Amino acid sequence: MCPSTPYVSTQLTIHDPWSCSGTNHVWSSPVPNLNEPNSALTYYVHYGSKIDRRLRVTAALLTQILSEPAFNILRTKEQLGYIIWARMWSAPGDNDVGLRILVQSERSPVYLEERVEAFLDHMKAVIELITDEEFAEQKNGLERKWREVAKNLNEEVSGFWAHIDSGYLDFLRRRLSPFHIVCQI
Repeated sequence: MCPSTPYVSTQLTIHDPWSCSGTNHVWSSPVPNLNEPNSALTYYVHYGSKIDRRLRVTAALLTQILSEPAFNILRTKEQLGYIIWARMWSAPGDNDVGLRILVQSERSPVYLEERVEAFLDHMKAVIELITDEEFAEQKNGLERKWREVAKNLNEEVSGFWAHIDSGYLDFLRRRLSPFHIVCQI
């Protein structure tokens, strides 16, 4: 049975990803053409186990809220590189999920990391001030996305295989509202 209180924006905290301590690694390797300085940053924020339905929905919603601004701010406004995206990510066969921000650039990974962290700080403030209407719009957008019908057999098989590979086996997810799933717990 669904609780009487609605799912609200204050429930977006997932182990407070903005205050996590972590590790930083920079790998350098020789490049064939020194006139083409290339680097990339993969910035990962761990959410938790994707077997936890509530966390999976919350993670998807938070990722959706961050995805478009990541592209708009980091690529368009700051012009950090050509390839920039923010997506929910887990290693194949892994039951944990997180936010992965990828930036391919000519700038150094250390600089890119500083800019991604500034972006996350900015977005934390934005999310804290999100209106109920904006939050409802984000929830509706996630629901529409989850209910999209596969466009071809490859999309359908890939979706099923992702469930099998991860172990969370939630094959009927597309038939239910993500917020209905949360309420079923």
